[in-house]
Amino acid sequence: MAKRPAPPPGLGTSGRRVWREILAIYDFDAQELLVLSEICRTVDRLDALNAAVTELGVVDESSAQGMRANPLLVEERQQKALLVKLITALGLPLGNIEGVDKGSSSLRGLYGITAV
Repeated sequence: MAKRPAPPPGLGTSGRRVWREILAIYDFDAQELLVLSEICRTVDRLDALNAAVTELGVVDESSAQGMRANPLLVEERQQKALLVKLITALGLPLGNIEGVDKGSSSLRGLYGITAV
């Protein structure tokens, strides 16, 4: 069995976990590893956004416009959408991603990704 590539530098705990878990199942070429790197970075960004929203709250009361939703929620939603696109690009099952239709199937076969 070939040695698994190390996670890219700078990944957080969640990003490294995702890297290891996915590479324990699938083999990727160099281009696919770049997409996997972005998946892992996106997971880490989502962790950071979630922590910021938890700290600041979902409502921004400091706005001159009165109470409104924390603008970080918009970025969190965009990062989740990006994560789904990246996962789909690799043809991986969407799994337990919040807000994703659990009936979605894998596109793995279309992309020729081989399971270990």
